[in-house]
Amino acid sequence: MPNTVEMTIVKAINAGIRKAMADNDKVLVFGEDVAALGGVFRVTEGILAEFGPKRIFNSPIAEAGIIGTGIGLNARLPPCRRNPVRRLHLPCLQPDHHSAGEVAEPL
Repeated sequence: MPNTVEMTIVKAINAGIRKAMADNDKVLVFGEDVAALGGVFRVTEGILAEFGPKRIFNSPIAEAGIIGTGIGLNARLPPCRRNPVRRLHLPCLQPDHHSAGEVAEPL
């Protein structure tokens, strides 16, 4: 395939986030240690230097808060929430379940 590029999943996610941020200046990235550190798996590595602290920033260690903030921002902005540990996602989806129906834009 002529337009295929081989890369790791981490690099592919990083490239996707960069493209979304480059295409739309309203896209934000926030989560645990995502800014300077680049996240626990380095998925957001280098994005702070490229887009600055107003577009990518750290949040407190509070998974439900990250999900809830994403829902709130989704009413006006297209956020990119980053929760690095999958097993913590299910308890955090409760805000989605209760609030998603009130958000005019798709999650």
